[in-house]
Amino acid sequence: MHGRKEHVDHAGVVSLRRERAESLIEAIGIPPRKLRARADAEQREVAEGRLADVREGREGAWLLRRLHHGLYNTVEMPARLHKPPYRRVPWKNGLGTTLELATDADEPGGPWSWRMSIADVPSRSAFSRFDGVDRRLAVLEGAGMELFEAGSTRVIVVPREGEAHAFRGEDALDGAPIGSGVRDVNLFFARTAWTGAMRVIRGESPALSLCAEVVLAYLHEAPEPLRIEVDGTPAELEAGSLAIASRLTLAATPPATTLVLARLDRVR
Repeated sequence: MHGRKEHVDHAGVVSLRRERAESLIEAIGIPPRKLRARADAEQREVAEGRLADVREGREGAWLLRRLHHGLYNTVEMPARLHKPPYRRVPWKNGLGTTLELATDADEPGGPWSWRMSIADVPSRSAFSRFDGVDRRLAVLEGAGMELFEAGSTRVIVVPREGEAHAFRGEDALDGAPIGSGVRDVNLFFARTAWTGAMRVIRGESPALSLCAEVVLAYLHEAPEPLRIEVDGTPAELEAGSLAIASRLTLAATPPATTLVLARLDRVR
């Protein structure tokens, strides 16, 4: 009848949404709240259609993963939150391993044009060679690290705070921890494709905002989750987690915080 309000079963709607969310997490491993916030209804409809195909065995889950990457994780809007465990990969020279926090690769282990990672260096080791790649390096844990360049007597002290050390992937370097060992954070990017910078914030700092084609914020240590906005969407960044966005706002950091910030912009 006209003028009569239709009853809406809100509990049923919530239950249905929860079931869809759980199915999506099982199929692609990524909760819907972490999907690109600005995806339109048509894109979501396509994704749900593919999800139905996966449920019925008509397509492999890897196709849905690729669909998700194409629709939601574009260069213009790569809004994501990453949490441990992270993928462990061997160093290019085979002398150690690194934790891969994030890359722009289409699939795990695929070619990338930028990467952020963490490495443990227990003793003096040679750096892997990366032709055509610029690097940024900073200390996360430990007393510090020194770099020694082949054919030079110069000793470079890797920063523990502030702007990271910048060098080329072709540089022949050895890294030696000061003390028993060190954990460092690395930013890699193809110099023909990107310009980049990275810095480490320790302790209290005021609220700030960053805008770039890709902004990365890795919260290494914190007494409590850090309030952030990822491309305008409120969220919380927990210790050990990484946020990726094009526009990122962070609340003031409390004492005992270690935060890594990086930005990448396309070469024009």
